[in-house]
Amino acid sequence: MKKKKASASPEKKIILFMSVMSPQAKSKPYLCPDGREVEGTQTNEAPVKYLLRHYGKKITKILCVVSAACRENVNGRDYSTLDYFRREIARFCHEEELPFPDGFLTEIDFQEDGEMEAEADLVRDVSRELKPGDEILLETTGGFRNSVMLLLLLSKILAYTGHPTAGAVYSFFDRTNAGKDQVYDVSDLTGLFDLIGGMQELSGFGNVNALRAYYKKRPHDAKIDSLLSATKNLLDTITLCRTRQIREAMRDFNDAMSAAETCQDAFLPQLLPAFRQKYGERMTLPGLIRWCVNSDMLQQALTIYKENIPDYLIDERKDVLEVNPDASLPSDKPSYQSDNEAHFRGFIASFYRDALRDDSRNWYGGQYADYNVLCSFEAMSRIALDYSYILLLRNMTNHASDVVEKSNETKARQLHECRYHYPLLDQITAEDVRNVILQALENMKPGNMKESR
Repeated sequence: MKKKKASASPEKKIILFMSVMSPQAKSKPYLCPDGREVEGTQTNEAPVKYLLRHYGKKITKILCVVSAACRENVNGRDYSTLDYFRREIARFCHEEELPFPDGFLTEIDFQEDGEMEAEADLVRDVSRELKPGDEILLETTGGFRNSVMLLLLLSKILAYTGHPTAGAVYSFFDRTNAGKDQVYDVSDLTGLFDLIGGMQELSGFGNVNALRAYYKKRPHDAKIDSLLSATKNLLDTITLCRTRQIREAMRDFNDAMSAAETCQDAFLPQLLPAFRQKYGERMTLPGLIRWCVNSDMLQQALTIYKENIPDYLIDERKDVLEVNPDASLPSDKPSYQSDNEAHFRGFIASFYRDALRDDSRNWYGGQYADYNVLCSFEAMSRIALDYSYILLLRNMTNHASDVVEKSNETKARQLHECRYHYPLLDQITAEDVRNVILQALENMKPGNMKESR
């Protein structure tokens, strides 16, 4: 039986902005992160030598971004900065028994004052030198004042197109302490962009893939793994509309989030408060629905609202509706429907006409004997009509239909013509759906439960 070939490591390509060599520059030893030294005269030289020695034959190209000044002879010498750098790197590769084939050092012209067009050309020219799967190494010392910003911009664009940054270095020339010059590895700092990007992804969609990739490369607290697992489970629960598991998934998420705030990580605890702003101090059902809306998960928001808001209002809130212990369930209650949803829809069925007409004459009558209403007529009317409308919306989207069913036409028209003027279903937009759900969440806030008229 033939053994499978091990997958080849991705090729790595160095990107640098070349600095013009000073006429007074002299060769100096630089201490590297591996404890060894390399000689360097020109600014980019020592860091590139370190990368070549560290990664060896995995490096297949050095992309040198050069200005016109780098092609001119250094004052008092018969060679340019680019000539010197090419010659010195070729000599170093020979000493280290590393290949230096034609095209190994590739020049990319850059006009310093070219503004946005030059930057766009730079991205295009660099991208042409990369193959699918290539990783980049950044030498961040050289170039002009905005070179670091351009390198970071370039690295993020390349990462988006499938070329991640595998490492980054810079050199420090210590003018005050002779013999203290060093090459520093700053790969962890560039990795922080991945952390921040992962948090943005998490905040927007609940996706933890980027954060998992970030922490997979470095030691981390087990509390972080717990948070990522709880978040993924919550997202799966939302995406697959497993509405009966919502409460447990939210509880696990809240516990993991609280624990992560005390994790042994330099940055994550500082980023979590901004994440909390998406849904509140603790994840609640309204916060979860709002998060879905803000993440454009409208169908999930409608389904969770329809199936879980009755549980939330009856079991968790004590200021909206109470079901009397002897209240009977409808005989035709579907098996997939919770008791609270059945009771809530039963109450709405008896209250709907009064709410629609803004008629509170029956408010204290025996018509609602199975239910004890704990809020004002106005607040209960808005909640009941919001739920009735969102139920129509959910049924329409769940059936993948843009046509209002005959059985719902009358109710849809009534809700459009009532004092709250819900949008016509056959003309509704996604933005209308967002606004309806968000307004419904606003209407059920505790501060809106009292009579206001």
